[in-house]
Amino acid sequence: MRRSLALALLLMLFSGPELAAQLIDDTLVPSGRLRLQMFPAHTRWESRFGITESGITLREDLGSDLTSSTPETLFPGANALVSAIEELSPQGWEGATYTPILGETIGRITQDVTRVNLGGHIGVFDWLTIGGTLPLVRTRTNVDPGFRPDTLGGNLGLNPTSTDASGVSLFLVEVKNAEVAARQNASQACSASPSNASCTSAQALLARATSFFDSAEKAYSASPFFPIQGSGAATILTQATTELDADLLAAGLAGISIPMVFASQ
Repeated sequence: MRRSLALALLLMLFSGPELAAQLIDDTLVPSGRLRLQMFPAHTRWESRFGITESGITLREDLGSDLTSSTPETLFPGANALVSAIEELSPQGWEGATYTPILGETIGRITQDVTRVNLGGHIGVFDWLTIGGTLPLVRTRTNVDPGFRPDTLGGNLGLNPTSTDASGVSLFLVEVKNAEVAARQNASQACSASPSNASCTSAQALLARATSFFDSAEKAYSASPFFPIQGSGAATILTQATTELDADLLAAGLAGISIPMVFASQ
């Protein structure tokens, strides 16, 4: 009895019903008749399988690439901005590094595919059916980004080249004119005696003016963001501008009368 029961269970295991949900209807159509079919299907997902740097496979949200506690790094030029800000005032940071703070981004992405198979079959003979299937497919990607600004410690805002382009241009022109004046001053001071103290001082001032202009130009063009007015970085850069202006005036040159422009929002 037990052997018969075990055999019956084994036969049931290997003779289960076929999975008709994944099969195409291939039933023959009687001769002279037409069969029209429509099979709709909708698939939606919001996650994927990814591989970490250590080679571990895990499931992650589609919007994980847009979710970050350092959203400024999602845009090109983040490292160039940090480098330029630090170069504008090497003494102001006193060995520390500039850390931009913007807030947090949260990205939610969903994708879906809607597929409708339209089919038509006609029975030529009872044993022969001909027809075809036309798939109609629509894919859709929905991106829902979110941003939570750091209202307490944030020190970045929109680059003023997009909100006050004329102000940025006037400031850079002013710094460039100061560099040109410093270059002419160094040329005059060193033409007679390249080894005297006035030549050395003039060359040092020229190097500072050139470095300041190059770094300022790079900072304004590096990223969509810039230090915001009132932040610690803005204070340090304002002080660096003031010090360079004072040294230019002390050398009898035109200073930098136009203030550096920072982000306002």
